[in-house]
Amino acid sequence: MKKSRSEVPAFGEEIARIRTQRGWSRSTLIKKLYRVLNDGDDNTDKDYSEAWLSRLENGEIVKISRHIVVGLVHALQCDPREHARLLLLADKNILFGMDTLATGVVEVFNYQMMTIYEKAAGFLVDLIANRRVSALQDDELREIFLTALEMVVNECRAAERPDEGRASSR
Repeated sequence: MKKSRSEVPAFGEEIARIRTQRGWSRSTLIKKLYRVLNDGDDNTDKDYSEAWLSRLENGEIVKISRHIVVGLVHALQCDPREHARLLLLADKNILFGMDTLATGVVEVFNYQMMTIYEKAAGFLVDLIANRRVSALQDDELREIFLTALEMVVNECRAAERPDEGRASSR
């Protein structure tokens, strides 16, 4: 079942939006995808075609490998925010495969992001309100995130030291 326009777009819909924004046809994107996947060779007689891309963009393909997701990100020449959004919509971990990060570092980031999400999601919804995240400037996004992070840190510190809160209220 296709999502309503008021919900977060599906991965394929976002691919279509970015492709259209670039002014590219499906054929152009497929050729670029093959160049990325085949290190410069744009041989398009393989598994991915305009028909495949059409099915993807229309939500008829629900499972897609990380390799192809990343290939599409590179073929579309996505900026970092588009890259992160596409990985999110494809339900892929943005930190997966970062060779410069140790597994422990990735685990720390994932755990802390989960904690921030659990404790601050409602607060972030209020801060973002009805604005499109893609319309916000990077400095505004950082400020929103840092405000939420500060709130979570203070909440966690207070929970770790319950006696201090009672002692100061006497």
